[in-house]
Amino acid sequence: MARHQIFHHSFDLLPEKAMYWPELKTLIISDLHLGKAAHFNQRGIGLPAQSIKANNFKRLESLMDIHRPEKLIFLGDLFHSAINPVWGEFQSFLERWPNCDFILVEGNHDILEHRHYLDSGLRVVPNYQYESLVFTHEPMEDVPKDLYNLAGHIHPGARMGAKGQPSLRLPCFYFSSDQAILPAFGSFTGLHPVRPDRNDSVFVIFEGVVKEVS
Repeated sequence: MARHQIFHHSFDLLPEKAMYWPELKTLIISDLHLGKAAHFNQRGIGLPAQSIKANNFKRLESLMDIHRPEKLIFLGDLFHSAINPVWGEFQSFLERWPNCDFILVEGNHDILEHRHYLDSGLRVVPNYQYESLVFTHEPMEDVPKDLYNLAGHIHPGARMGAKGQPSLRLPCFYFSSDQAILPAFGSFTGLHPVRPDRNDSVFVIFEGVVKEVS
């Protein structure tokens, strides 16, 4: 685990590809993409949907057990597509944590009818703000002065390896002067390479460790 400061707030950067905000007992997760593998299977593209789903739920349950959050903010793309049986399993997960406030900041893949979210007890919002922190799915193009934007959508990745040697592309947390981009939590997601500026911070995730590399 690593820690990063935004204004006067401290955030724990977790190897499960999530952030924990101890001050407010809040978990922050982006781009879970539940049901994505099942969605592709329904279209004849063979994927290990059961193992992908099990991995996502196992990490999610583990984070809940460890941190016992009072709030969980999903930064969009919670469920990948139209309704399928995985949604029922997610509803069962929510029911096991009646004292947690679940908030969904809508993403471009969150296309279910709103009644499904509301029936599950999710609060659905276009964005969420606490003091000077603004949570969105897509990174804001222009962050207002004195605000800081936390977002997902990009699925950030960093290329690691010595020059002339084979390289790895690893999921990462990416911080600029006014924006944080969280890694995609889902097991079946791609990576988009980030190009940090001189004063940006990048924390890669590899084999259960979060390490600052820039």
